[in-house]
Amino acid sequence: MTNCRELKPSEYELLKTFTYEAIFIPDGAEQPDRSIVELPELSVYYDSFGSGAADICIAAECEGNVVGAAWARIMDDYGHVENDTPSLAISVLREYRGRGIGTQILHQLLESLRCRGYEKVSFAVQKANYAVSMYKKSGFRTADENDEEFIMVCGLTGPVIYKELGILTKDKGRWQENITYVSSLLNHESVKIRAKALWLLGEMGLAYPMEVRDIAPAIAAFFNSPVPLLRERAVNAMGRIGRGRYNVIEPYWADMFRFASDEDAGVRLSFVWASENIATNNPDIYGNYMPVFEKLLYDKDDKVRMEAPEMFRVIGKRRPEFVIPYTEQLQRISETDINRVVRIHCLGAIKAAGPK
Repeated sequence: MTNCRELKPSEYELLKTFTYEAIFIPDGAEQPDRSIVELPELSVYYDSFGSGAADICIAAECEGNVVGAAWARIMDDYGHVENDTPSLAISVLREYRGRGIGTQILHQLLESLRCRGYEKVSFAVQKANYAVSMYKKSGFRTADENDEEFIMVCGLTGPVIYKELGILTKDKGRWQENITYVSSLLNHESVKIRAKALWLLGEMGLAYPMEVRDIAPAIAAFFNSPVPLLRERAVNAMGRIGRGRYNVIEPYWADMFRFASDEDAGVRLSFVWASENIATNNPDIYGNYMPVFEKLLYDKDDKVRMEAPEMFRVIGKRRPEFVIPYTEQLQRISETDINRVVRIHCLGAIKAAGPK
């Protein structure tokens, strides 16, 4: 059984050993001599440990022996990003790897840093290191990289995480490598962060649909959320992913139609948007479902009523025969609805389904 605890001052000398064990050795490469840890760029990880306010180490103890360590301090190391942001290091003795010990001590270290008031933590990891996926699942995102390493950052407070998601939203070049990180936030306690993560996963899924295939069940689980915003974002995400590749969301497609009558107008609106996205590249599947959207033409909410005709326009461009039976209704609405946008959108749907 493994016990996680803070490393005692009398044990700080062990950090030399764990600094050595933290060195990534690619397959086939020769193991360096242990004296390598005396180099300035490595001794910074353990020298005078305990003297800094951010110095903290979580140890994994098994049968009375320390077999792993995750520690942090503010230092100018490979993973340094800011002068007030701690960098971390982590290693587990080889014979104890593969047991989840690294994940345990990492999570406890992150919680300890959070309790001390730190907003984020950073570190550098070799791109070839098998543990990269663990870091992403633990809430680390790739903030920068060089030829050999990722520079990763983990937000420790809600506002910082939300800000980092905003930065990542604009940095599309890093979307693919951060899908696992964003999916890890689906379990965050903040509704705001979960909602943002759902939205971003939808956009990532449009660009990289196959990379989010394994995350689709977690997104679909939010269909049953009591929080309307989370239902709304989950439906929207499925729509964007489905536009990229329908077969990724096919198991959940039929279930999405219940949101056409959701009690929340925002969710109904999101259902229409999602349907338009999916229908863009997969119009045939909606042939028998147009009555659902016919009903939404008369929704009590203005925004839903404004968007519903857009589904007829999207389908009309691709399968006009699906829309022609509704052109008289669309014409009537375009002449009588009090909302100008509804009238314009109905005329657009009629035109899309008209003679080409």
